[in-house]
Amino acid sequence: MKIEYYGYMVQYYVHEKELLEAAKAYQIIYDTINKDHENLDDQEGSQRTENFRNFLLFLLMSPYSTDKVDLMNVVESMYPRELEKEQDVGKFVKKLLTYELMPLEENKIEEQMIKFEPFRQNVTANAKSHLLEFLKQLVQHNIRVIQKYYSKIRLERISQLIGVSVERTEKEIGDMVVNKRIQAKINRLSGIVVFSQRKQFTNEKLDGWNHDTKSILDKVEQTCHLINRDKVA
Repeated sequence: MKIEYYGYMVQYYVHEKELLEAAKAYQIIYDTINKDHENLDDQEGSQRTENFRNFLLFLLMSPYSTDKVDLMNVVESMYPRELEKEQDVGKFVKKLLTYELMPLEENKIEEQMIKFEPFRQNVTANAKSHLLEFLKQLVQHNIRVIQKYYSKIRLERISQLIGVSVERTEKEIGDMVVNKRIQAKINRLSGIVVFSQRKQFTNEKLDGWNHDTKSILDKVEQTCHLINRDKVA
């Protein structure tokens, strides 16, 4: 009943375009299957794999937030074996958790992703927008990386580093500014983008410390789990 209930919740969240909530619902379904079914037949095993993959995909395509980053850290620390099995999707989780540029070949990524359930129009509602949102998050990740290392840079150069058009780069920077994910100004005449570091308020600093502390504790817990498993073996 729990699995069925959260299956309906996934449909609701997908319809309402609440992507992070859909990811959390898939996580609950996956954890429930894992916990309540020790010996799975082929069909159940396939469902478990599909639910974990959908969990990762909806997490990746959800808008950037501290909740998203926290959950990606949980995935990396608590589901290492599953990530290894899902290389095509899992690699993006690891890349989004590091401040490194990820040059994009959008056509190639689309070909790889279109086979998965959230991007198949005959299976999932809003499938086309899901793919666009997934690519959008990858582009905006690269912009955050550039913003971390540059205070002033040409728009054309950002476009080259990311691997998308100048128009697309300008559009994504504008979206990030409007949603207060970065602070930047674009001088269209000179084609220069000026990034500025936003001052953090006390609550934001506390949230950052809380995230870092939680990340360390998750890694300690995972290490203890691996040590105990080796002792039992």
